[in-house]
Amino acid sequence: MNRTKFLTIFATLVGIIIAIASLTTMPPIVAIVTIALLVTLGIILGIIYLRRPENPALDILAKFKEDSLPPVFEVRAIRTGDELCNIAELDKKTYGEHSVDYNGLLEWWQCYQQGIYALLRNSIIIGAVGIWPLTKNAFEKLIAGSWRESKIGTNDICEKSDKQMYWYFGDIILEKKYTGKKYDGQKIVHFLLNNAAKVWIEEAPLADTVDLCAIGATDKDVHILEHWLGFMYVHRKTPDGLPIYRRTALVTELVRDFEKLQKIGDRSQSTTPTKQ
Repeated sequence: MNRTKFLTIFATLVGIIIAIASLTTMPPIVAIVTIALLVTLGIILGIIYLRRPENPALDILAKFKEDSLPPVFEVRAIRTGDELCNIAELDKKTYGEHSVDYNGLLEWWQCYQQGIYALLRNSIIIGAVGIWPLTKNAFEKLIAGSWRESKIGTNDICEKSDKQMYWYFGDIILEKKYTGKKYDGQKIVHFLLNNAAKVWIEEAPLADTVDLCAIGATDKDVHILEHWLGFMYVHRKTPDGLPIYRRTALVTELVRDFEKLQKIGDRSQSTTPTKQ
C-alpha cells in the first residue's frame, strides 16, 4: 500500500468515527478523548507500516511489470520459417551491413536445422546465437580472412554427421530493450550462451576435439569471445574489417568452461531468468 492509499483510508476511518460519536449518547468530552486516542493509534500504526523494509520480490517483479504473468525464459533450436524470419530481422537490427540476410540464413538452416538457438521470453523470441558445422575448406577460408560471414554458402555448411570438428560460432543477438540494466542484459546473455552450449554439446555430432571460428562484429562480441568463451584473436580480419577469433579445445574443456560461465551468471545480483 502506498502513502496516498493509506492517508485516504485513514481519513475515511476518522470520518466514520466522528460520525458514530455524534450519534451516541456518550458525553462530548469522552467522545473527544476516544477519537484522539484512536487518531494517535492510527498515526503510530501508519508510521510503523510505512517504515517496514521493502519486499525485494516487488523490485524483481517491477522489472517485468509490462506482463501479467511471470516471465518464462527458454533456449531451444528454432523450429519454423517464421522464427527464422524473426531471427533475421533481429540480426539486421543488431549488426546492420555485417548481418546475413534472411535468404542466406534460410539456406544455412535448410542444410543444418540445429544451427540457431533462440532465446524466448513468454514464447516470444528476444535473442539467439548461431553455431554452424563447416567444411574444413570453409573454416580455413574464414580463419585466413579470405571470406566475410555472408560468403558462407550451402556447400560450406555440413549436414548432420558424426564427429564434426569445424564449427562457426555465429552472431550473438539480443533485443535492444533487454541489453540494459533494467533486465540485466549481461545475465540474460549468460543464460542464452550457457543453455545453447549445453544443447549443442549434448545433441550436436561433435568430434572429441573441436575447432571454433568466430567474428567479433561489436565490442561486446569481442568481450564475450575473449573473456567469457576463451577465444583468441588470430591477428587477421575479414574483408569487411572485423577481427577473427579461434578456439581449439577438447569437448570436455568446453563443458568445464561453460560450467564456469554458469557460475559467473549465478553470482550476479539480479534475478536469473529461469527455464520453466
